[in-house]
Amino acid sequence: MASPFMVEITPTFLPSAPSYLAKSLNGPILSIVIRSTGALKEHRGLLDAALNFVKEKCPQSLVHGDARLGNALFRNGECTIVDWECAQNGTPVFDVLYCIWLGIDSSESSALLSPRDWKYIKVWQEETFGDGGMDNRKFAPLHQQIVVVSLLLWAYTVYIGNAGFSQVWRDGNNAEDLIAWNRRIRKRVETFSGSDTAKATLVECLTEYLPSPVTKSCRTQVQNFVDSTILRKVWTEEEDPCGSRTKER
Repeated sequence: MASPFMVEITPTFLPSAPSYLAKSLNGPILSIVIRSTGALKEHRGLLDAALNFVKEKCPQSLVHGDARLGNALFRNGECTIVDWECAQNGTPVFDVLYCIWLGIDSSESSALLSPRDWKYIKVWQEETFGDGGMDNRKFAPLHQQIVVVSLLLWAYTVYIGNAGFSQVWRDGNNAEDLIAWNRRIRKRVETFSGSDTAKATLVECLTEYLPSPVTKSCRTQVQNFVDSTILRKVWTEEEDPCGSRTKER
């Protein structure tokens, strides 16, 4: 199937997200579920810091919230995005990473993103911001945005994995997709957990956003998050999410 980044898609990016988005849509779903998930309770200070970083230093727009190939219809080189029930205001970087995490097998390298991943991100950036790219006077460098949003996406997969959604996913998706998503997400999480560069970037980005006084250093909080959540369920994390032995895609 063609990549969603390689067809004509009408951009939904808004240079400045209207304030009414939070009221007219479902609101900031990502922040709500992260802050309300018991499995993430001890990490709320770190995750709040990440959410505040995203709010201040990442572009804001209408976000789909479930941006994967299963919600895209392709015809004659054009793409229509469907199933907008998770739409919210937020950063489009989340949608881009969500699509990559669920749709692309990661490489065996220790890098958080492969050259192929960065190729897709570059296409998105050019389509959204033009040849000049993001305004570095307004936003953090893209690699920092990627790392911080990856932390939030990791937390979101923990929420999904611990929220009892297995039956919902079984009813709405095929077995091959579910197994492939589990495998891809677990691999991304394992790569993140082993990346000293990613952890150092989180410390650089989030230290100033932690509440004062800080009882634990940002580096300690990042490592605690990695150590505890790597052992938890991510996504639907079952050997067979659909109840039958199925070959991975």
